[in-house]
Amino acid sequence: MYRRGDGVPRDPAISFHWYQLAAQHGNRVAQQNLGAFYYLGYATPVDYVEAANWFRASALQGFAESQNCLAYCYLKGIGVPRDDEQAVHWARLAAEQGHPRSEALLGYLYEHGQGLPLDYVAAYAWYSRAVASGDNSDLDRLKALSAVMTRKQLDEANSLISAPALALRPGSASSIPAPRALSPNP
Repeated sequence: MYRRGDGVPRDPAISFHWYQLAAQHGNRVAQQNLGAFYYLGYATPVDYVEAANWFRASALQGFAESQNCLAYCYLKGIGVPRDDEQAVHWARLAAEQGHPRSEALLGYLYEHGQGLPLDYVAAYAWYSRAVASGDNSDLDRLKALSAVMTRKQLDEANSLISAPALALRPGSASSIPAPRALSPNP
């Protein structure tokens, strides 16, 4: 309300205050938004550690946007120690909920063998899921991968795109997106 000025004067400081109160009471969207405020330095000084803490609080409640933000923090070492395995863990949880940027992030991690085995088939399948979910920023990655993959690999990747077991692919344990600014309130 105060963040966007919906029916009240736009006031980032008041918005921060209300998000903080709601976040302290366990509201996962408020926790995500408070993490974004700290991450971006919106109405508060930038504090990546505090941002990661709020992303984690929300992520532990299963909020896909926060899981994606936390994955990014672990991948880049922003507010937490750099840890590819944790990045994979949080990205996978969000991707399994159909979060497009996390699907693309898993594609990236598979493509580069970061935190899990290098696997172009899985990378292609995750990038394809991200594109199917509306994230067209990885179309160039699909094209580049298809140029180096065999017909058999492409066929296998295409068969995995709609398979729910893609996340559990045997042998599996662009630029990376930054966390979104804010999540909409329900």
